[in-house]
Amino acid sequence: LAKVTLGQDEADSLRSDGLLDHVHDVACLLIAAEQSGITRAVMQMSIEYAKTRHQFDKPIGVYQGVSHKIVDMYTGAEHATSLLYKAAWAAHDAPSEAGLSAWTAKAWADEAAFTATASAIQVHGGIGFTWEHDLHLFYKRARSNRVLFEGPGSLKQRISQHVHGPREVRVD
Repeated sequence: LAKVTLGQDEADSLRSDGLLDHVHDVACLLIAAEQSGITRAVMQMSIEYAKTRHQFDKPIGVYQGVSHKIVDMYTGAEHATSLLYKAAWAAHDAPSEAGLSAWTAKAWADEAAFTATASAIQVHGGIGFTWEHDLHLFYKRARSNRVLFEGPGSLKQRISQHVHGPREVRVD
C-alpha cells in the first residue's frame, strides 16, 4: 500500500482522461475476485470441518445451526461469483457497463466474504481464530479488502447515484 500525492495539474490530467476511474473500476473487479475466492475457500473449510468434527456422537454438520451457516456461505459465494463473471465480461466486452458491474460485484463480494468468514469462525468454534488454523487469516483479509477502493456502503451509494441520478440517498 502506498500514498501518492499529486499536484493539481497532474491530478486534473488523470481525471480528465478517465484513467483514475478506470483504475478504480479494475481494482474493484480484482478485489471482488479475491473476495469471491475467500468466500468459497472458507465455505469448503467449513464443510470439511463440519463433516469431521463430532459432537454428541454426530458430525456437527447435521445440526441446523451449522448447516444453515454453510448454506448461507454457499448462497453468498454463488451470487458473488455470478456478479464477478458479469463484471469481468463487462470489463472486456461492454466498457460502458464496466464501472457499474465492478462496483456491484465488489459490494456484494465484500459482504459475502465478511459474512462467510465470520460464520466460518462460528462453525469452527475456538480453533477458527487461533494461530494454528488459517481461518483467521481469511477473516482478516476479507475485512481489510472490504475497505479498499470504497466499502460496500459507499459503493451502494455510488450505484444508486449512477442508476437514479445525483441526489441524496441513504444506503446502509
